[in-house]
Amino acid sequence: MMKRFIFTAACCAALHSIKAQQSFAVRPDTVKAEGMELVVRNATRHIPGFLFNNGNGKTGFKTIGNALEFAVGASGAPQAGDSVYTNTTWKGRYIKIWRNGLLICTSCPGSTSVDTSLGKIIFRPALVAAEKIYIEALNFSDFTFHPFRATMQYAMLPARYAGL
Repeated sequence: MMKRFIFTAACCAALHSIKAQQSFAVRPDTVKAEGMELVVRNATRHIPGFLFNNGNGKTGFKTIGNALEFAVGASGAPQAGDSVYTNTTWKGRYIKIWRNGLLICTSCPGSTSVDTSLGKIIFRPALVAAEKIYIEALNFSDFTFHPFRATMQYAMLPARYAGL
């Protein structure tokens, strides 16, 4: 009687695990590998952003951030002589600033600074008429090269390595 019970329980467990396995068909027009990139075409093509690994085998779409471009003195833009610009949607984001096409070092002393807790930018020197400003607020890590930080790292090296 006990052998029959164990055999029945084992069969039920095996059938349950077999039933849990499901297969699906991948059509060649929806998934393809191009070099080192996997291209998936499906119903999510209207969702902006990129696919992000949330952990534990789950993924979701994230947006990169937002950007703003203006000419100083234009309608709705800061005026010449202004030095503070605040946008509350930039709170807690990594902010990059370009003035007339040049990336501004926001970590260099005496340069334009950013207060991410308020979403505030303090321009140094103050804005000039017709100057082109491009501001990018990213939701994720800051990947910019910081020349001041690199200089400080080299300054802390022993004197024998300073010339390298």
